[in-house]
Amino acid sequence: MPIAPIICSPHVVEVLQRYGWFPDRSIEIQAILAEWQLREIARYPIAAEVLRSLGGIDIDYTQSDDATLCPFARVDRVAFLPGGQREEGYQYRERNLGLKLFPIGDAGDADMFLDASGRVYASFGPICIIGDDIDDALNGLIAGRKWVRISDGR
Repeated sequence: MPIAPIICSPHVVEVLQRYGWFPDRSIEIQAILAEWQLREIARYPIAAEVLRSLGGIDIDYTQSDDATLCPFARVDRVAFLPGGQREEGYQYRERNLGLKLFPIGDAGDADMFLDASGRVYASFGPICIIGDDIDDALNGLIAGRKWVRISDGR
C-alpha cells in the first residue's frame, strides 16, 4: 500500500526533516511489530502507513524551548514506534472510548494511539484527541495546539 503524503505546514515539515523524516520515507515495520508483538496491523492499514513513514522518528525538544504544550503537561518529545513501552493497561482506554486503538508512539509522558479511522489520541491517564488524522496531529504537536480532553481515563 502506498504511503499517503504527509501534508503539514512548512515549519512542521522542516522539524520532521531535521529529525530524519523525508518525503516518500518507507521503512520496514516487521521488526517494530515483532518487538511490540503487534499482530493486528492488518486491521489498521492507517497505522501501517504511519509506522512506515514515521516509525523510529524521535523529535526530542528536551534541550530546547520549542516544546509544545498540552493542557496537562509539557510535551518535550514525540517518538514514533519503536519508543516507549506497550502497557497491558491500554485496553482500559479502548473500553473507555468504545474504540479499538493501535499504539503508534509517545508524546511526552503520554502514549499515542490511533483508531481505525486514523484519529490520533494521547493518554497518560486522561484521554485526549491530538488530531483528526496524523497530519492534523503532527501540525498540532509540533506547532503547539492544545489537546482536546475527552475522558478522565477512568
